[in-house]
Amino acid sequence: MFEAGKSAYDSELWSDAGDVRSVFHRDFYGSVLFRAESEAAGQALIERVEADQMLSARVLKETEYYAEQTRQAGPIRFLGFFLAIVMSIGAAFSAMNTMYAAVGARTAEIGTLRVLGFKRRAIYFSFLTESILLAAVGGVVGCLLSLSLNGVTAGTLSWTSFAEVAFEFRVSTALLVRGMIFSVVMGMVGGLLPARMAARKPVLDALKA
Repeated sequence: MFEAGKSAYDSELWSDAGDVRSVFHRDFYGSVLFRAESEAAGQALIERVEADQMLSARVLKETEYYAEQTRQAGPIRFLGFFLAIVMSIGAAFSAMNTMYAAVGARTAEIGTLRVLGFKRRAIYFSFLTESILLAAVGGVVGCLLSLSLNGVTAGTLSWTSFAEVAFEFRVSTALLVRGMIFSVVMGMVGGLLPARMAARKPVLDALKA
């Protein structure tokens, strides 16, 4: 057992090459790793191997190899972005519905404020601020719930090497900040129309309510 500092090697299991080949009944190597003395020596080695007609080998730099491995996670990232877009639209409509209900329940209060001299823009910004605050509270709750996934490890199959590639969920401070900004923006978008309706409500109709 070994620790690889949360690098790509955490996805691997190391053993004696002869033992592994005998277990899987293989008489060949799937890959070979070389460490070159310099960048120039590495490039010369790549050109030499590729020029050898007896070797049907594909030569890649280690960074390129792992970049190709992680490219298999593209569908997972696409699914994540798709779910985020769908849920953000639902969150905006939820905030809008909540604020429409708040405006409807406080129609008489809006009329009273107008009679007391409050301007339309003051009412507009008050309801918009309320929507943003509600969304911020929801963002805090969402961030706290997401912390439960921090450090959870999962895996997927690499169709390039037919090996499992493990990855770990990391909830960083930067992600939490971006999540809070996103929730505030969704609250602002969801509160624009209800706040506009509250500000433009006629005084007499509001008082009659």
